[in-house]
Amino acid sequence: MGRNGKVQAVRGEPLFKSFLSRGDLGPTRMLLTDWATAESLDADMVYAIVLSGHEVLANSVEHGYRGCGGGLVELFADHTGDLITVTVVDHGGWRTPPADPGIRGRGLTLVRGLTTTADIASSDHGTTVTMTWDVTAAQQ
Repeated sequence: MGRNGKVQAVRGEPLFKSFLSRGDLGPTRMLLTDWATAESLDADMVYAIVLSGHEVLANSVEHGYRGCGGGLVELFADHTGDLITVTVVDHGGWRTPPADPGIRGRGLTLVRGLTTTADIASSDHGTTVTMTWDVTAAQQ
């Protein structure tokens, strides 16, 4: 918590870093909601940040740590000038999305539709998803 009881991100420091399981997703979503709200963003921007962030966090648990029940996840959030950046880092495995996702598998498409940019970098050491929002573009 920062001044006045607001959730504050410290540049370069995770907003959240811990073992994340399905049961932790709700409280982590609330943490991201509190942070975005404390940044004085409009309701649509808060919604886009929280929905996208939650989707990527859930993917980390479900796909990055499949069969393990969860694992170490880091959540970074930053608001500098007109740019919001949310980054989720896991240290699990990457699962290439199938060509035909069936009835599921539309989370990354959703994230890409709600963000200004969404970049995914995967390696043998885990996956990093960096999402940005241009605040000025959203206000127009």
